[in-house]
Amino acid sequence: MGEHSYTSNEVGKEVGSAIWIANEEKGPKVDLKKPDLEFFVEVRDKNAYIFSEYIPGPGGLPMGSQGRVVALLERDRDALAAWLIMKRGCRIIAIAEEENEAVQILRCWDADLKVVSTGLLAEVSKKNRALAVVFGYGLDDFEKIRNIDVPVPAFFPLVGMSEEEVKERLNAIRQ
Repeated sequence: MGEHSYTSNEVGKEVGSAIWIANEEKGPKVDLKKPDLEFFVEVRDKNAYIFSEYIPGPGGLPMGSQGRVVALLERDRDALAAWLIMKRGCRIIAIAEEENEAVQILRCWDADLKVVSTGLLAEVSKKNRALAVVFGYGLDDFEKIRNIDVPVPAFFPLVGMSEEEVKERLNAIRQ
């Protein structure tokens, strides 16, 4: 990221050379088609990040780039709704018990997931400067949707999904 006077290939050559020199006494062998270990370098402005493993995220926008959203995690489908909002770059503040299965689903995708065990939606939203709340409600939950009273926008990303689609997507995000 950013403007540099060098190319990605030049960075790769330099990093590869440094790794080779640091391990020369071990007699390393290079196999670019089937390596035993692969290194990655991400250059952002004046910083370089070196890592050997990609950890998949939900995809979409970078987590937290779109602010915080409170999720009431009572059941699995609430976790799916929160995960869909995470894909849109939001960091989730969960209202749930720590050992709740919905929390465990999201923790696979965000190890730093903030969990609040008690509190009203409006209070938790205000305290955490959340921009919205998200629910896993569907059309069958119309009365619950009608009775929601929060001072921020409320999102219902599952409202147009069939139960089968919800189950398929839940299975896909469980790890």
